[in-house]
Amino acid sequence: MQEFEKIDISSSAVPLQERWTEPRAIEHTYDCGSEGDPSNKFMTTLNWMLTPMDQTEPEKILALTVLSQLLLSTSASPLRKALTDSGLGEDIVGGGLETDLRQMSFSVGMKGLTEENVAKVQELIEETLTQLSKEGVPQTLMESCLNTLEFRLRENNTGRFPRGLSLMIASLSTWLHESDPLVPLRFEEPLMKLKEKLAAGESVFEDLIRENFLTNPHKAAVTMIPDPKYAEKEAAIEQERIDKVAKAASREELEEIVEMTQRLKEKQAKPDDPAELAKIPYLSKEDLDKNMKTVPFEEDQISGATVYHHPLPTSGVVYMDLGLDISGVSMELLPLMSLYTESLTQLGTKKEDFVSLQQRIGRETGGLRPSTYMSQLVAADGNGPVVSMLMIRAKTMSSKTTQTFDLLKDILLEPNFDNKERFRQLVVEEKAGVESGIAPSGHTVAAGRLRSQYRVGDWATEQMEGLAYLDYVKALLERVDNDWEGVLRDLRALHSAVVHRSKLVCNVTTDSDVYPGVKAELKSFLDSLPEKSSLELPSWIDQAPTPTPANEGFIIPAQVNYVGKAMNLLDAGYELTGASALAAKHLGTSYLWDTVRVQGGAYGGFCRLDMRTGDFLYLSYRDPNVNKTLTNYDGAGAFLKSHDISEEELTKSIIGMIGDMDSYALPDAKGFASMTRKITGETDELRQERREQVLGATAKDF
Repeated sequence: MQEFEKIDISSSAVPLQERWTEPRAIEHTYDCGSEGDPSNKFMTTLNWMLTPMDQTEPEKILALTVLSQLLLSTSASPLRKALTDSGLGEDIVGGGLETDLRQMSFSVGMKGLTEENVAKVQELIEETLTQLSKEGVPQTLMESCLNTLEFRLRENNTGRFPRGLSLMIASLSTWLHESDPLVPLRFEEPLMKLKEKLAAGESVFEDLIRENFLTNPHKAAVTMIPDPKYAEKEAAIEQERIDKVAKAASREELEEIVEMTQRLKEKQAKPDDPAELAKIPYLSKEDLDKNMKTVPFEEDQISGATVYHHPLPTSGVVYMDLGLDISGVSMELLPLMSLYTESLTQLGTKKEDFVSLQQRIGRETGGLRPSTYMSQLVAADGNGPVVSMLMIRAKTMSSKTTQTFDLLKDILLEPNFDNKERFRQLVVEEKAGVESGIAPSGHTVAAGRLRSQYRVGDWATEQMEGLAYLDYVKALLERVDNDWEGVLRDLRALHSAVVHRSKLVCNVTTDSDVYPGVKAELKSFLDSLPEKSSLELPSWIDQAPTPTPANEGFIIPAQVNYVGKAMNLLDAGYELTGASALAAKHLGTSYLWDTVRVQGGAYGGFCRLDMRTGDFLYLSYRDPNVNKTLTNYDGAGAFLKSHDISEEELTKSIIGMIGDMDSYALPDAKGFASMTRKITGETDELRQERREQVLGATAKDF
C-alpha cells in the first residue's frame, strides 16, 4: 500500500431513499421486436423497498434470504408455483430479494402476458402472499429451504471464483456503508437463532410477509408495454436531437467536433507507451511451475460401470457425477433430451408429486441437477468418436448418502411423465428462457451455430440447446396440445433408451475415509439399474447429417450485433500445439481488443480455439458493426504475420496462458474435470506436452 495515499472518505455515505406513504404504478414501453404478435408480450413486476442492510439485524437478513428462497427458488416454491400454474404468462421475472444495495428490495412478476392479465398477475401475487401469511408456511418447505441455505453457507462453493475475493465482495454490503464488514460473513449465530425461533413455533416467515409486503406502502407495480416500433421511434428521436445540434452549431464548432473525433481515433489506434507498460509489475517465466497440476484418482469397475474416485478434502461433502450413455437415442428423439432431463426432477415420481420431490431434494441434498454432456475423444484429426451422456450431478453430506441414492433410484427407476399440464409448463418456460437468452447472449448463440457446422457432437448440442432447439420447442408445444399421447411415448422411449448401466461412468469426489461407505451404497444403487437398454433404437450418431459450413444471419430485437466467423484449422491441415492456443490468446488481448472493442466500439471482441476439435472462432459482443468487424477478423492473419512481438509481450502472454491452465478450482470442479479428461482420452502426458509448448513458445509460433 506504500504507493497509495490516504483519502478522506467522510463524504462516502449513500443517502437513504425517502420512504413512500402509498404504492405507485409505473408504465414504460420497450422494444419487443417486429416479429410475432406483440399483444402477448407485456411484462409486470411488483417491487418493494425493504429496510437498509446496515440497519437490519443479521438474523432478519438471513430470514429474508430464506423467505425469498422459500417463495421463488424452485418449481415447488408456493409463489412461483401459483404464478406458473395460473397460465397467465410464460415465465417468472424478478430476482426476489436484492441485498447488494444499501436498501434491500424484493421483486417478482411474469412476462409473456396479455394486457388484461397484467392486473391478474399483480392480484395473484398479493393473494398468494396473503394466503401464506394466514395459513402458514408448510413445515417440509421450511426444512427444505433451511437445509439448502445451510449447505450453501457451509460449503461456500464459489466455483472458479476465488473464495477470498468472494468473501470480500460479500462484506461490501455493510462495509461500503461504514458498518461491520464481518457481519455478512458470520452466519452461525443468526442461523442458530432462526432455527430456535422456528423450533419454538414462532411465525417468523408469516410475520416477515406481513411486515415487508402486505403492509409495506413502498411498493411499485411496474408494467412494460410492448412496442414493435420502439427502436424506430428512439432512432427518430436521436436523429432529431443530432439534427438540432448540427443546425445550431457554428462552422467552427462542427470542425472542432470533427477534429476531436479524429484525435479520439488516433488515440485509440496508438499503441500504449512501452515505458508506461513497463511500470506494471508482472511475473517472469521462471516463476511459473513447469509441471502440469494433476488430480489423484482411483479407477474401479463396479457392477459393470466405470467408477472414478478422487480422494480430495471436502469436509465431509460427497460430490457424485453419474454419466449415462445416450448414444442409443435416435436422431428424432435427440432434441427432446433437454426437456427429458429437466422432467426427471420436475415432474415427480410414482411415489410423490413434483412439489414433494423438490422439497425432498432440498432437505436431503445440497443439490441434484441432470443435464446433457457432449464431447469427443481426443484424436489427431480433431474428429474423434462422440462422447454423449446424461450427466446427473449431486452433492450431499456423507451422513445423507443413503437418502441421496434412494432419491436417485426413485428419479431414474420410477419417474412419472403422465402430468400433461406440468410438462406443458416446462415447455412454455423453456421456450421463454431460450428466447430471452438470445439477445443478451448472442455471441454464445453464434458460437453454437458456427461449431455445429464442423463436428457431429456440436451439431447435436445445437439440436438440444441452440436455435434449432428453439424451433423444436415451438413445435413441441403444439404437439403437447394436439398429440399428448405421442409426446408421452417419446418421453418413455427416451427413458428406456437412456437408463441402464451399460457404459455408465460414475465419479465420486470426497474424503478418503468417507469413500468406503459411499462405495457400498454406490454398488447397491448400480445393481438396481437395468443392465442394458430395454429399447433398441438407431443411434443419432449414425443418423446425423455431415456438418457443412454455411453463412447465416439472424435478426433479433436489439440495437447491437453479435458477429462470428469460424473455420476448422485441423481440417485445413494446420497442426495445433500449445503455442497455437497461446497465439490465439494473444490475438484476443491485442489485435481484436484494439480493433473490435477500442476502435470499433463493441463491448467485447475475442477468439476461441478448441484444441480438441480444431474449431477456431472469432466473436464479438454487443457490437455496433457487422462488415467492419468482419474486415477486422480478416486482418488478423496479417497482424500475426507482421507483428514483431517483444519478449516482454510474449512473456505476459505465456503467464496468462499458464494462469488459464492452472485456474482456481475447488474439489468438486477438480474431480469433475479429471473425470471428463479420462472419458475423452486427454492424458496427463498430452497436457504436459502442451504446457511445455506454451512455456517454450517463440515469436515464430505467432
